[in-house]
Amino acid sequence: FRLNPKLMACNEGSIVGAIIQSAQLGLEPIMGYSYLIPYGAECQFQLGYKGLIQLFYRSENALSLEARVVYQNDRFEYSYGLNSTLVHVPAVKSQGPAIGYYAVAKLKNGVCSFEYRTIDQIKEHAKRYAKAKTGPWIDNFDEMAKKTLIKMTLKYMPLSVEMQKAMDSDETVKRIDHNTEDIFEVPS
Repeated sequence: FRLNPKLMACNEGSIVGAIIQSAQLGLEPIMGYSYLIPYGAECQFQLGYKGLIQLFYRSENALSLEARVVYQNDRFEYSYGLNSTLVHVPAVKSQGPAIGYYAVAKLKNGVCSFEYRTIDQIKEHAKRYAKAKTGPWIDNFDEMAKKTLIKMTLKYMPLSVEMQKAMDSDETVKRIDHNTEDIFEVPS
């Protein structure tokens, strides 16, 4: 509450609901693995890209997961298809502005997936899905872009029940009802 005073205006049940979602996944909001985001009177649970990575590595089949920013002066090539390829060599000096983002996931059994989006595609995504004029898409654009690409990449990977639950819970509002002592999703 000290770091984000707007949480004080949120419904108490939605705050408790977001904290419970974070605790169920073992992702501490303070570490940047998850966030409690105030939207008016409701507190929304959001996964951070670090939280997605943390959950991915809990799988015994996980080998690597990374998300990167591509800059104008980097050498970057990719192709999709039967023999997908991705080559990214960061510029040593003066990288220039960001032009895109990608994520790559690999499993120990050899399964590999990656997704790339241009900065314009990511900005369009943000415009379509960001609910507020302030918040993570404004304050932490690169991190939100990386998270978006990680989620896109993981759609093509076999996911644990825990990871699927986390992705389904992302950017939702749950509220504890003190009358029934139950947790329920708040319609958006």
